[in-house]
Amino acid sequence: MILNFFVTLALIGSISIEANLRSKDSNSEANHYRNMNVRPASLNNKKTDLQENSKVVGGTPTIKNRYEYFVWANGCGGMLIAKDIVLTAAHCSSIWSGNVYINIWKGNSQGITQCGVSGTAGADCEKISVASTKMHPDYSSSTIDYDYLLVKLNGMSTKEPVLLVNDADNIVNNDQITTLGFGTTSAGGSASTAQLEASVNFKDSNTCGNNYGYASYEITDRMNCGYTQGKDACQGDSGGPFVKKGSASDGSDDILVGIVSWGYGCASNNFPGVYADVLNQRDWIVTEACALTSVSGPCTIGQRETSTDDATPPTPIQPPVQPPVQPPVQPPVQPPVQPPAPTPTDDGGDDYYYDDDYDYYYDDDDDRIDCSAIPAWNRKTRYYRYDQVKYYGEYFEALKWRVKRKDPYQTKFWVSLGFCKNPCGGIDDWNKNTKYRKYDQVVYDSQLFESRRNNNKNKGTNKKNFWTLIDWCS
Repeated sequence: MILNFFVTLALIGSISIEANLRSKDSNSEANHYRNMNVRPASLNNKKTDLQENSKVVGGTPTIKNRYEYFVWANGCGGMLIAKDIVLTAAHCSSIWSGNVYINIWKGNSQGITQCGVSGTAGADCEKISVASTKMHPDYSSSTIDYDYLLVKLNGMSTKEPVLLVNDADNIVNNDQITTLGFGTTSAGGSASTAQLEASVNFKDSNTCGNNYGYASYEITDRMNCGYTQGKDACQGDSGGPFVKKGSASDGSDDILVGIVSWGYGCASNNFPGVYADVLNQRDWIVTEACALTSVSGPCTIGQRETSTDDATPPTPIQPPVQPPVQPPVQPPVQPPVQPPAPTPTDDGGDDYYYDDDYDYYYDDDDDRIDCSAIPAWNRKTRYYRYDQVKYYGEYFEALKWRVKRKDPYQTKFWVSLGFCKNPCGGIDDWNKNTKYRKYDQVVYDSQLFESRRNNNKNKGTNKKNFWTLIDWCS
């Protein structure tokens, strides 16, 4: 199964970034972000993929202006928790730059174009640029643990922030919790042009990690889940809200329970959607958000108005005292220098880069999957749904019940689960002057071959009677 990071492709316009963290690969530690139409496609196999029937899977269109705190960043969602602070997922960090859109209601280029334009569907939308971000210091890209990111805006929104969950809210298993966004509407397909919402049954971390398809160690205390068969967040929903809905027409009394994070597939049977638990890290969120905000007066992030006149008001959290800011010394103006475009490396670390079409890619050598036991795709073989193959160094799973002669790059029939570990490390290139014995292995044209005979010499790897293709190098 695929791990989807619910981030992965910018859903608006023609922008395309891969960042889907809403998926983990079920056969390895590899993570994949959920595909959105702005996506880091191989960021993880943690809900990075979708099943055939996915949207905000099983979702229905939202009512305009119902979720005014919803923020969109060309591929990831987020929530306004103060007039100038957004809470989202750490695996979306690379997407939060430039302009973001608050209370956006159309998930396509029309939504961006009309944002803030009177007389249009986007009249109530606000466009504000990003000033800075603050990632949780314990965030792990390999486990998607501590998946929290704070975003400071360059201006103040007029919309009401969402409320943060607290202990008194007593969220318990099977409470109805709602997720929403502009996620893709089919496996590897297009993003939704309408904002969709779906309500699912809440599952705490213990229930989620011990009663469903996940291994218990995959679901940490910083995670909670939502599971109702046929409903789920999906690619393009990463960072968005997981809320207990209130009665206010603008969502101002909704309670934020989680952040769309990852999962195996989308609406996959026995695999709940996984969310970053807000209550578990509430203190970090409030403390750091109060340090970031430019809202004047005592910080009230995370606090709520009392319902009676004689109630004791909460003690406001005071932001840390900052030393006087000295105006920066202006250096002489230099002509802009364009840095060379970064290229992917194979250094065992996390690599991020853009190509000429502004597609976004992610590579983490440590997250590659051991595909040694996975058979290579064969055009003559008839595959069935959930069958798994490797193809040119990538790991795929069949989406259809009967697949024949459809290579894994055809996304209507296959979905990528991630990239395989390089099977060719330490294997010598084929040499026509070397005498090979049966089972000897060589590399030729980025492919791994195994000798079928003893005393094999001067026989090129194109000679099928002498060599067997067993894998692709990556």
